[in-house]
Amino acid sequence: NTDLLALKTIVLARIGDKTAAALAKRKLDQVLFAKKKGIPFFISDDFIRCYMPYHALTLVNWDACHTLYNAILHVIRNKVEGDIVECGVFRGGVSAFMAKVLVAQNSTFRKLYLCDTYEGMTVPDENDLVGSDSTKTSSAINLYFPGLAKIDERSVEKVVRETGYPANNIVIVKG
Repeated sequence: NTDLLALKTIVLARIGDKTAAALAKRKLDQVLFAKKKGIPFFISDDFIRCYMPYHALTLVNWDACHTLYNAILHVIRNKVEGDIVECGVFRGGVSAFMAKVLVAQNSTFRKLYLCDTYEGMTVPDENDLVGSDSTKTSSAINLYFPGLAKIDERSVEKVVRETGYPANNIVIVKG
């Protein structure tokens, strides 16, 4: 109950237990965030802690990120070898989310290959304008706003590095 969490935070702050008050406030923030995003109550706090800081940097919804979260946990638990590649990183939200999950699980030995043109979307040609309405709409938007998804690779690297993931394991692949 959010009201009880809010009261707990206030009481702990008033009695001077700043550490407990900060923990209660963090939990309250997570509960309110999950409620706002429509994340069910049974989704783990660990997922929410990893997802919260990066949700605004991605177009990928919480449900797909939760599937990715479980895939990363599966890879770690089953000692699956190999590195991780993301193709089309946009602003780096999913890349940072994956790095945060790996950091939280103390599994930071893998290389993260972050592949993108970092130039935005190209102007559509006649082949791009054929297809579903959503294809036509996204292509039409890009026709009038070419380079809409352009992002500087240094800003992507910065957001991923801020997760605490080792810089030597973050590989920007431009092209």
